[in-house]
Amino acid sequence: MKIVPPTEFLPKIPELLGPGFIEFLRKLGVIAESSGIELYLIGGAVRDLLLGRCPEDLDLFGTHAAIPLAEKLIESWHLLPSGTPAIGNYNFHPDIGLAKLYFSDPIFQGCHRIDILGEDTTFLPRALYDPKRLKEFPFLARISSAYASAGSLAVALSPKNFGTL
Repeated sequence: MKIVPPTEFLPKIPELLGPGFIEFLRKLGVIAESSGIELYLIGGAVRDLLLGRCPEDLDLFGTHAAIPLAEKLIESWHLLPSGTPAIGNYNFHPDIGLAKLYFSDPIFQGCHRIDILGEDTTFLPRALYDPKRLKEFPFLARISSAYASAGSLAVALSPKNFGTL
C-alpha cells in the first residue's frame, strides 16, 4: 500500500471543485470523529479526482455501521459550511448496510449524492454474485465496478490524518 501525503493530493482538488469542497470533506470527518468513527472518501470519487475529473457522487466508508453514520451526518448537517445544499432525500438499506443521501441541488460541479458504506457492508461479495439481488438493487453493479477498478483508493477525512491517500 502506498501512502500519499496530503500535500501531494489535496492541492489539486480546489482547482477542480472549488475551495469549499475541502472544507466540506473536512467537516464530514470532524462530525464522524465526534462519534468515534474514522471516515474515508473511497473508490471512484478518489479515482476521478486523481484523474482531474469531477465525481458524480461521493462514496464514503466509515468504521461503524453505515446507517447510524448516515443518521449522524443528517443530524449534524447544519454544521457543514454555509452554502452546502440541504439533503433532499435519503434512502437506508439496512439489509445490505448502505445509506444514500441525495442533495436538493448538485454541489461541487454536479455531485448529487453520497453513498455511505460501513463495517456492516459485508454483503458486497455475496450480493454481487446473486442475480436476484442485482436485479433488485441495480446500483450494486456500479458499486462492484467501482471496487474492481478503484476499491483500494481511499482518502482519510478524519482530522488527525485528513487528506492522506
